[in-house]
Amino acid sequence: MTEGGHHPVLQLTRTGVAWPVGGRSLAGLRDEFERSHAVQLRSLLEPSLLTWIQQQIERGTFFPKAHGEAAAEL
Repeated sequence: MTEGGHHPVLQLTRTGVAWPVGGRSLAGLRDEFERSHAVQLRSLLEPSLLTWIQQQIERGTFFPKAHGEAAAEL
């Protein structure tokens, strides 16, 4: 269980995808999406994977990229 007492629906880990005990089934997610056109995936990233991703972002080099007047991004 995660903070707030919620079970992750599914979780991305460093070794693949996990369907934690207490999480909903794929059919349940599909039903929720049909009803509300959205699903909330709490704790999608395993904490150690999230930490690794954040470290990679901090180490990364970003450059501005402009798309004319339409948009800009890093």
